[in-house]
Amino acid sequence: MGGNGSYSYFVSNTLGSYTKDRYKTVGMIGKTKVVAVTKGNRTKAPMNSFTSQRYYVADPKHPERIKHIAFYNKRTHGISKTIDLVYDKEGNFVGAHTHRWQLNEKGEYWRKSHNGRNEFECTKTDKLYVERALKYYKKQKKD
Repeated sequence: MGGNGSYSYFVSNTLGSYTKDRYKTVGMIGKTKVVAVTKGNRTKAPMNSFTSQRYYVADPKHPERIKHIAFYNKRTHGISKTIDLVYDKEGNFVGAHTHRWQLNEKGEYWRKSHNGRNEFECTKTDKLYVERALKYYKKQKKD
């Protein structure tokens, strides 16, 4: 038996591990990678990360625009929290919220139930990460 994410069905359908064929690095914020999906147009955060504790996830159509900031559990390497950045149709930032993730009995990650949308308000620390993402966005738009 292989390790977590070693079987291709799970990698492609459930776990969504960060692999170079599914995600590409489009930039850096400090020492943290900004990644985007290579297949499809949906912005998806990797469900597992074996190399990082955090990724900034960009919109594949607009790689300068960070849509999610994903955090991973140090021990299990599974996703534990995401900060979602919301933009209007013109690309202006309108707000952010967080989601907490949990593992179900099938080994799949799901947003932790809280309210109808499973959203939490951003903490002070979360807002610092959002500021870094917006700074990156503004810098990339100028270039």
